[in-house]
Amino acid sequence: MEGWVSPVYSGSHSVRINREEAADNRCVGVTGGWEEVEYYKILRNHIMMRTEPRNWNTIMITSALPGEGKTVTSINLAFTFAKEFNHTVLLVDCDFYQQKIHKLLGYESDVGLGDVFQRNLT
Repeated sequence: MEGWVSPVYSGSHSVRINREEAADNRCVGVTGGWEEVEYYKILRNHIMMRTEPRNWNTIMITSALPGEGKTVTSINLAFTFAKEFNHTVLLVDCDFYQQKIHKLLGYESDVGLGDVFQRNLT
């Protein structure tokens, strides 16, 4: 693919997801085997049909109000993309005030996107 540059993973680290906690938080894409995963696969396929012809590789999930399911949808779509296509997926929680991805997946995190900008972290 012309213009594509492989990401550098030297600054990344692994986290251990608490599968039980993730499932309790409706993050069904983490473990699979749930009926709801099929709906995320359908959504993923519709997204792929729209983005692939244009060579787009970024999507954003947003809504007007809190509590509408942005975080759960983002997590489940990320896992659906990563598992089905064996691709690297970067899931960024851009909510400066209430980061929840790490909470829903059951791991500790003390650095958010705002910290990255304020402290120039990489």
